[in-house]
Amino acid sequence: MFARSTLASSTKAASLLASPATQAVRQPTPAVSLVASVTPKRFVRMLPIKKQVTPTSMWRQPLSKDPAKLDPSVFVPAKTLEQIAIPFTASANGPLPATPYESTGAKANAIPKNLKKTLVSMRRTVKVTKGGKVMSMSALVVVGDGNGSVGYGEGKDAEAPRAVKKATAAAIKNMIAVDRYDERTVLHDLDTTFKATHITMRAAPPGFGIRTNPNVHEICRCAGISDLSAKVMGSRNPINVVKATFKALQMQQTADDLARSRGLRIHDVRKLVYGQ
Repeated sequence: MFARSTLASSTKAASLLASPATQAVRQPTPAVSLVASVTPKRFVRMLPIKKQVTPTSMWRQPLSKDPAKLDPSVFVPAKTLEQIAIPFTASANGPLPATPYESTGAKANAIPKNLKKTLVSMRRTVKVTKGGKVMSMSALVVVGDGNGSVGYGEGKDAEAPRAVKKATAAAIKNMIAVDRYDERTVLHDLDTTFKATHITMRAAPPGFGIRTNPNVHEICRCAGISDLSAKVMGSRNPINVVKATFKALQMQQTADDLARSRGLRIHDVRKLVYGQ
């Protein structure tokens, strides 16, 4: 009895093992599919692109493709246009503020041809550090148009040409207007002090020339002063001399200033001071 049951169970098991379904289940899974089933899939997360805010989208007004039909209010609110009152002109790239200057195509750092440039001082400094010596160049440049406008600037860089370029740009930016009598000399005698430098300037008659310190001479040449007598006392450091000269030139009092301070008419002051 027991033998029959055992034989029947073994026969049934053998038939199950021989079935195609069981063989398909027992077949080994390929390595690739196994790895794919174990390793989770990696998806690239697509971040939403933020819409760029443009003047058109801010006021939600349509923009015409025809340059002649462009409206400045598309870019700037009408209320703001009324407040600033800037005239606009239509162009291919959109409405642009009208400007009286025409584009010449010159470089931004180019020096105008009518300016006179003079290198007054060039110094070389060395800073000793743990890593070695750090060299630096310092330049002082005076620039003027020879017609009453002059300025000075300082520039520092590791290379001398770059230092001069920086100083020239600073000098052009710092240009000031200098008052001149008869477009040749200062209005009156000047006396000023800058740190340890004391400078005295005296107006000179026509044909006198520029009899001054070399640094003051260069400033006068750039400013358009042809007759002047000056004396520098104390420190003759070129930087201090240049700054003292500019300080003195800005201390001049015109006939208008004298008339306001004395309560007189400009005509009377000109006749009293200048004999005109």
